[in-house]
Amino acid sequence: MTDFKRVFIDTAPIIYFLENSLLYMESMEKFFSRCVKEHIQIVTSTLTIEEYLVLPYSDGKMEYVNNFDS
Repeated sequence: MTDFKRVFIDTAPIIYFLENSLLYMESMEKFFSRCVKEHIQIVTSTLTIEEYLVLPYSDGKMEYVNNFDS
């Protein structure tokens, strides 16, 4: 990463992290840990929140909905 203090995250990386994707989880954990450690602000859009929540709500997978609040 370069020297910055704010990063925009789109829907896919958030889904990978919240749903514990085996393929991407390690990378996402490293990324989020570095952001916390270096006080890098993570921003996203309300569209990302809606995109993430549509499928879990429609499938009744409340554990994934609850992941978003954690």
